[in-house]
Amino acid sequence: MIYDENMLAVDQQIQQLLTVISDSPFCREYQIARRSLQTNLEAQGLRKAFNDKKNNYESVAAYGEYAPGFKETRLAVMGAKRQLDLHPIVANFRVQETRLQGLLDEISR
Repeated sequence: MIYDENMLAVDQQIQQLLTVISDSPFCREYQIARRSLQTNLEAQGLRKAFNDKKNNYESVAAYGEYAPGFKETRLAVMGAKRQLDLHPIVANFRVQETRLQGLLDEISR
C-alpha cells in the first residue's frame, strides 16, 4: 500500500478521534467503574461464585432434566447471576459499559 497525503490525513483524523473518545466522560466513567469492579473483593467473590456454579451447570446441562440435581444446579446459577447483577458496583460497571458502547455505536453509524 502506498501512503500518500490523503492516507496520512486520514490517519491523523483517526488519531484525533481516538483522543476525543478516550478523553470523553463516557470513557473516563467506564474506566473508573472498571477499576472499581476489579478492586472490589465482594464483587470478585460474587463473580467467582457465579462462574463456579455456571461451570457446574454446564457439566450437567448436556443431560438435561435426567441429570441428578439439574434443577437445583440451574436455580443456583440463576441465583448467583442475580446476586452478581444486583451488586451496585457490577450494576454501575454495566451501565457505564453500555453508555460507552452507545457512543461507539453512534460514531460507527
